[in-house]
Amino acid sequence: MELCTGDSRCAGLELWLQWAKIIIVLERSFSPPQLLKFQEEYSVPWIADASLRALMVIKTDKKTKARQRKGAIANWKVRRNSLVVLILSVALCTSTLH
Repeated sequence: MELCTGDSRCAGLELWLQWAKIIIVLERSFSPPQLLKFQEEYSVPWIADASLRALMVIKTDKKTKARQRKGAIANWKVRRNSLVVLILSVALCTSTLH
C-alpha cells in the first residue's frame, strides 16, 4: 500500500513504516518480561525524560566503543528533531488521501 502516489519522499516513508511493522511483529513473538529485557538492551534513555527510552544505532567502524557512543549520542541529539518532522510528514501524506 502506497501512502502518496508519485512522491519519492512518501515512498521513503513507506519503507520506514514497513520496517516498523516488521519490528512490531518480531516484538509480539516475545513474552512481556522477555520483551522488556530486550527493549532495555537495545534502547537508551531519552535525554529529556529518563523513564522514556529510544533507539540508538551505532554503526560498525574502526573506532573505540567510547568514541562510537559519543558520536552516536551527538547524532541522536541532532536527529531527534527530524523524528518530529518525519511524523508530521507522514501525517501530511496520509491526510492528503482523505
